Amino acid sequence: MRISATRLLAIVVTVLAIAACSSPELAPTPAAVEPTTTSSAIARASPTASDLDVTEPCASGTLLIGELPAIDRAWQKGIEEATANATEWQQDAVISSLRVVCQLFETEFRWQATFYSRNAQAFYSSDTREVVPASIVESDVPELRVNQLSFALLHDALNRAGYGDEIEISPSSGVDIRINTETVPFGPPEAPDDVILYHVAIERLGEVRDVFVDGRDGIIYSYRT
Repeated sequence: MRISATRLLAIVVTVLAIAACSSPELAPTPAAVEPTTTSSAIARASPTASDLDVTEPCASGTLLIGELPAIDRAWQKGIEEATANATEWQQDAVISSLRVVCQLFETEFRWQATFYSRNAQAFYSSDTREVVPASIVESDVPELRVNQLSFALLHDALNRAGYGDEIEISPSSGVDIRINTETVPFGPPEAPDDVILYHVAIERLGEVRDVFVDGRDGIIYSYRT
């Protein structure tokens, strides 16, 4: 069968066109697309587990055992402010006790310090500015040695006794700190005299237990039932 020259030319052109379309060298190269989000950017934007676990003290509204060491970073400023209020009342005011609780609706500590003035023969609350006359022998009022305070020691003692960081301390008592003396006792009878005692009330197994911790060595004392 003979093919005319015109038909042969049409076949050749068609074959070349098909070859050009299927050739990878002649196919258009897709333009590079810049990724909008990289894995490193996602890593920077995503919070880590440690970020999620970090909370401010008193964020739950109550003081937790695990938050006790944070008091060591704040109590000095708190006592300075309390002392400034007390000395405005009486220049000879000395601190006799301290209670630390959480501020209502705020993520910070509340300092309830009590001062005694021999001149005024009265106690003064730096928190409420309340003055209470006292019929007590001056020498019987011990001064709290605040330079010996260690809330980390209190935390470790409670942990060793089996009280975990997630346990709440009773907000009505908070952490109450005083000197235990023979004339002004604070704590169980077997607690030593003339030492700082930390008192916390902890609810456990449906019962509230009063725990007193020796500020020197972390030994725990409780009332026997």
